[in-house]
Amino acid sequence: MKQWHETREVLDRLAELAREGKRAALATVVRVRGSAYRHEGAKLLVGEDGSTTGNVSGGCLEQDVREVALQVIRSGKAELRNYCSSADEIEAWDLGVGCEGEVEVFVEPVSEPRPRERELLDRREPFVVATIVGMRDAGCGMRLIMTADDSAGDLESTELNGAVTTQARALLGTEQSGLHEIAGRSVFFDVFCPPPQLVLLGAGEDARPLARLAADVGFRVVVVDRRPGYLTNERFPTAARLVESDGAELAERLSLDGASYAVVMTHNFADDQAYLRALLRTPVPYIGMLGPRQRTERIVRNLSAAGAVDEGRLYGPVGLDIGTDGAEQVALAVIAEVLAVRSGRPADSLRERKAPIHARPTEPTRIAGVILAAGASRRMGKNKMLLELEGEAVVRRAARRALAAGLSPVVVVLGHEATRAQAELAGLACEFVVNPAFTGPTSGSLHGGLERLDPEIGAAVVMLADMVLVTEQMLAAIVAASRGTDAPLVVSRYGDVTAPPLLFRRGLFAELLAWTGEGCGKTVVQRHRDEALFMDWPAEALMDVDTPEDFAAAVALTRSRSPERP
Repeated sequence: MKQWHETREVLDRLAELAREGKRAALATVVRVRGSAYRHEGAKLLVGEDGSTTGNVSGGCLEQDVREVALQVIRSGKAELRNYCSSADEIEAWDLGVGCEGEVEVFVEPVSEPRPRERELLDRREPFVVATIVGMRDAGCGMRLIMTADDSAGDLESTELNGAVTTQARALLGTEQSGLHEIAGRSVFFDVFCPPPQLVLLGAGEDARPLARLAADVGFRVVVVDRRPGYLTNERFPTAARLVESDGAELAERLSLDGASYAVVMTHNFADDQAYLRALLRTPVPYIGMLGPRQRTERIVRNLSAAGAVDEGRLYGPVGLDIGTDGAEQVALAVIAEVLAVRSGRPADSLRERKAPIHARPTEPTRIAGVILAAGASRRMGKNKMLLELEGEAVVRRAARRALAAGLSPVVVVLGHEATRAQAELAGLACEFVVNPAFTGPTSGSLHGGLERLDPEIGAAVVMLADMVLVTEQMLAAIVAASRGTDAPLVVSRYGDVTAPPLLFRRGLFAELLAWTGEGCGKTVVQRHRDEALFMDWPAEALMDVDTPEDFAAAVALTRSRSPERP
């Protein structure tokens, strides 16, 4: 979270120094072993006048790194510095790394602004910057910038460019920055994931400290209220957006995905109920409800009259039980709870934690994507995987969205006209399996995709390429939901219909491989229905394109969709 905002501040300062004709050096944490205060990707920019922006530790490495950076500015040569603590925990803490911790910092001279990265930081899409950092490597300091759709830069080797691009696209959306050995070179992959969005439904006085604190810790803050007089930059200077909307219009005014978190706090029963109704139709994994438990329960009872309410996402009363008094303390309790839910950690005292406090959790497990795209397209009359929707082939649309959602690897199961379909996927970091029996039951394709996955893959999202309205936000929300539950599967639900995308943990792979028939493991889903976590989506997203009429309807629907209102 912090990396996105910090990098934006660093690049803004770099552009300012460049305009003034001043030299600078950029220090980046490229490797952490053991426990450390900051993770890979933390940055410190040092100007030739000694000014600094950002940080690479808790404050104790900065002085030495600053001196190294000034030396790099004078020499024009990059340096890779290693900071290793002793086994003494007090000394380790003073150094800014954990007990038995080790931090490597790459310090490089920078004289030009970096407009491409700065432009990407203004969007809400993941990207990766790959930099050669080996001191003895040819091309040290050269960089490539990758998104799901394109790349910029050159490492002066076609083979290296290709290998680095493949690895970078596999890391998209994972938040797993780090060093990798690629074709004999040490390459640092700086992985950028858009900051999560915290949406405050209600712009009263108690929303103001919550907005400030949320922005300080790295959230993209959006404040929503139906009263325009409350939505001013003076009241919410740190908010990224101020949205005038009531509950009925929320879906039209604001895009909410699996990386969004919401707190309902209007202090008006009818407004809170309307906002909650709208939020329950989105993939938001956390919905905090300000107010007494009995009030939230009454709202839920009212909404339940129209259908089942997914109470697993509701947190009411909102916040951790820390004995709050006043809006500022409530804000602290709310942000702490959201961070715990997002990280999948219990909200316990650190004294109860046996692992190093800054160590990365063993989760998240790797989650793959398996896209079924092998069918004969008999009802369509031609290969529907090759039809173009919004400027790209149906099969490419599905694969690109799976990659953008952070699924890795993405395995596409092909069959009918496999060579032509594979050509449509050129440039995407996908793996391919060809099902020679593509006219047979769907289970054959599913088995082929699952059998391609390595043993360390912990789960797989199974999707149908012809469900063309499944978005990357839906896929990302399924992944995010799986991080916060022990459920063996996550099932998409469209009203009363269950359908893909479906997330299966590895523990169910054997059952899936033993199953034969149509559908995506329908029997296995039914067998474990009571253990499943359900994700509710709009009924229109269930659309698949089996006939020319289906495809025409999909084209018309995508054309009619208006962009998000400012």
